[in-house]
Amino acid sequence: MEQPAFWTAIAWFIVFSNLGGYGCYWASTRRLAATSISTLIYLTPPVTALWAWAMFGDPLTAGGMLGLVVCAVGVAVVLRPGPNGEGPHQGAGASKVSGSMGREARGIPATTSR
Repeated sequence: MEQPAFWTAIAWFIVFSNLGGYGCYWASTRRLAATSISTLIYLTPPVTALWAWAMFGDPLTAGGMLGLVVCAVGVAVVLRPGPNGEGPHQGAGASKVSGSMGREARGIPATTSR
């Protein structure tokens, strides 16, 4: 009783959804600030709506498009560079973590400069 559509769906779910999605998420946690990552999570519903439209022909409603625009603008506002060209949330008043503090927080001993 082979059902190719079923096994294709299972493979799609395992490979792209779990390994791809979580793999990108965990790779991002090593490269981006937590604020940036949590902000990008707000793009999940609009991207899902676009995928449903592209793959299954789901209609893109005016409300859905408005939500997509609101999410995209919100993410762009949060992630925009500061006035001095710094990355998000690194402007005046934001604390910057030194390299040794970040290493210690991850359980890696800090190196000393001589």
